[in-house]
Amino acid sequence: MKKRFGIFLGVSGVLVCLLLGIALYRRSMSAPEISMAAIPTENLQISENQNAYPSSNLGVSILGTEEFDVREEIEFSVENNSGQDWFWEPNIEVGRILLKDEEHKSKETGLTIKFGDIWYDVPFRNNPDEIAIPAIAMPLSSEKETTVAVWKNLYPDLCPGTYRFTIVVYNHNGDGFYLTKEFSLIEE
Repeated sequence: MKKRFGIFLGVSGVLVCLLLGIALYRRSMSAPEISMAAIPTENLQISENQNAYPSSNLGVSILGTEEFDVREEIEFSVENNSGQDWFWEPNIEVGRILLKDEEHKSKETGLTIKFGDIWYDVPFRNNPDEIAIPAIAMPLSSEKETTVAVWKNLYPDLCPGTYRFTIVVYNHNGDGFYLTKEFSLIEE
């Protein structure tokens, strides 16, 4: 009788561990849940772009990993198979003109975070008027791959969650478009 009871406990223990393991695995595979208290909420604004821009346009695509540890650098590859040279910059707008015939008056931070079903602009670490954006055209040479990075030093410490990074791709004629890459930050 004791032997059967011991076997029963052993099998029960294995089943409980198996079920717990499955539950934890499924939880780790789902999108990370975070609260709005995890990042500074002052200056937190609903993003004007709730639907995202495409990740590919006119033969230019932003590619890469979709999950990063919060301590890692966040980098993506941009492939330019368009047959022409383009340039890129983060979608950071502080009251300047970026594209031909289009004046941008709102402040864009280039990085958004999702809370529930709503995307919010991640605020800058410092006052936007004090941010220095390089005035150098960063090339996306034709038929080549270029690494682009989220400039994490512009933002407060990022917490786990679902983010979108947006860049502006343009040429010297002022023609251009936006590309967005969605990714998750996790804590390992």
